[in-house]
Amino acid sequence: MIPTLDDQAIAAVPSAAEREVYRAMRDQLPDHVWVLHGLSLFTQTRDRALRDLEVDFVVFDRDQGLLVVEVKGGGVSFDPRSDEWRSIDRHGHRHEIKDPFAQARRAMYAVLRTLKEEGRWPAGRAPRLVAAYGALFPDLPNVRSMVRPGIDARQAGGAGALEALAAWCATLFAAFRGRQAGAGGLGPAGMRVVERLFCRPLVVQAPLALAIKREARRQVELTERQALVLRSLGRQRRALVAGGAGTGKTLLALQQARDFAGQGLRTALLCFNRPLGKFLERQTRDVSLLTVGTFHKLAHDWIERAKREHDWDPLAHARNEDPSADHYDTHMPMGLAHASDVIDDRFDAIVVDEGQDLPPDAWFALQMLLADADESRLFVFYDPNQAVYGERSRLPIDRAPFLLVENCRNTRPIHEAAYRHYQGDAVDPPDIPGASIEALEVPTPVHQARAVRRLVGRLITNEQIAPEQIAVLLCGRDPRARVAALQKEGSPSGARWSHEQLWVPGAVLVDTVRRFKGLEAAVVIMWLNDTANRRKDAADLYVGLSRARSRLWVVGARQALHKVGFA
Repeated sequence: MIPTLDDQAIAAVPSAAEREVYRAMRDQLPDHVWVLHGLSLFTQTRDRALRDLEVDFVVFDRDQGLLVVEVKGGGVSFDPRSDEWRSIDRHGHRHEIKDPFAQARRAMYAVLRTLKEEGRWPAGRAPRLVAAYGALFPDLPNVRSMVRPGIDARQAGGAGALEALAAWCATLFAAFRGRQAGAGGLGPAGMRVVERLFCRPLVVQAPLALAIKREARRQVELTERQALVLRSLGRQRRALVAGGAGTGKTLLALQQARDFAGQGLRTALLCFNRPLGKFLERQTRDVSLLTVGTFHKLAHDWIERAKREHDWDPLAHARNEDPSADHYDTHMPMGLAHASDVIDDRFDAIVVDEGQDLPPDAWFALQMLLADADESRLFVFYDPNQAVYGERSRLPIDRAPFLLVENCRNTRPIHEAAYRHYQGDAVDPPDIPGASIEALEVPTPVHQARAVRRLVGRLITNEQIAPEQIAVLLCGRDPRARVAALQKEGSPSGARWSHEQLWVPGAVLVDTVRRFKGLEAAVVIMWLNDTANRRKDAADLYVGLSRARSRLWVVGARQALHKVGFA
């Protein structure tokens, strides 16, 4: 019986007559018979319009053929003069109904046509099949009055036929076999065709790309709501904005810088990470009065300008002042400060994203670039949990930060995984359910590279995800061996690898967690090295996991997965 209904499900069938027939067919017909209840089919009328047919019961018999049965409960009347059929309910009220024999005949031809159009018969075409139809009136003890010209008396079954259903079906098959010379049963091959066409479980899963699109729309809504924080900053001259991963700091910093420039203020939008700097530059190409990039790029440009315009090297001067100091942490910031002594340009506003990563001396240099020490704007967006480059000094604004308290980027499972490594003010999880994080336990870098390539190929080919939406992030020290193993495996199906190069069309980015900090991807595959450790690598794990907006896989050996809480 298709569908297979238990007693509770049978009781929910609206028609009492169909409930009785369902039970009778289930209990009386032999095991080699398939019975479909409530089959829906489309058929074409003579004017080629589509008609939707609902068939009460179709009996597929391996040895006999196919039989369509229409069921009418209660009393039934037929007026041959008007060719009208009516049902009679228990109150004696009459209701116009369709001709049950005509319904069964149309359904029989529709089922037969569907079978014949199936191209996977063993001989390439369907054999001649016995096709029969009839109508059951289980509440009527006498159905002789149902017989009329063109209808064989055997095609009408009443309460007695219901009691001996197998015999009634066999009688109908015999009657139609006599009219259809050379026709036979379905046979084993035909029953397999029936199963494939009508009885095979069907699972059509929407590609992951569609789910990601839906989640992205919700993420945009949450980010727009988070943007209301900018209004609360009002006319502040100095402001700290703190928030965990996914709270929209970068987008808010970007919008704040746009707003300042839109007010006619000469503005700098700076960060520490080079890929993030390229992202910010890409998003602000159309904005005038806005200088965008990394802090060290700004320092380099000003130092070179001082050398070019004033024939003086402020970087060499900084090195002479403190020869043993670090080039990036001290010499470059102090070189920028010295360059500002000879360059008159200043900024009316400076916005810094990922401020926790700037070295201590950078803040001294940046404050020297402000046009007015009191009136110029300095806004710093930061997350102390993302200080993957080591501890930095306190930020240059001595006041309580504005807190971002809602994750608007990740799904809930990704948020929960990332925030296991977070310490600080509470951040509310997003109301985007998402899918669970998947861990791929693979023993060696060579096998891990193979697993990553296969996963990426499946995401692109089966799940219809664009290569540019996928990032493979390497977590832990010495990523070069894993990059080499991945390159040796070759390109994924439908794409190619892009090592440390953002936004390459048709390519999947492969980069380190640290370089990707401040950025995001719809799908992230985080690849652990063998020495990954939850305590030692907490900052990298927090950053890497939180880069994924919608879907996240973690790949590594069993020991590494276990140490970071994924096995």
